[in-house]
Amino acid sequence: MENMAERIITIEKDVENIKDRLDKVEDKQESFNELVICVKELAINMKNMTEVQKKQNDRLEKLENEPLDNAKYYRRETIKTIITIVVGAVVGALIALVIK
Repeated sequence: MENMAERIITIEKDVENIKDRLDKVEDKQESFNELVICVKELAINMKNMTEVQKKQNDRLEKLENEPLDNAKYYRRETIKTIITIVVGAVVGALIALVIK
């Protein structure tokens, strides 16, 4: 009977030890779950920041190219004006020769 009582006491101590270890595992699991949630939130935030940065890069590229586009436009208009002046002068000279 004493032997049985000693075994019961040993088993109870083992059960208490196992309960303590299980509590620690549960605490670690909870911490791990919180970490997983934080990592997911971080990934979502990074994705959103990447999208915003891409939009900003697109806008910046447009702003950088705008002066170049304006320069091309004004160069074309200048060439058109010069050609118009030259053609007008030639036509005017021809008309003046014909009228004389």
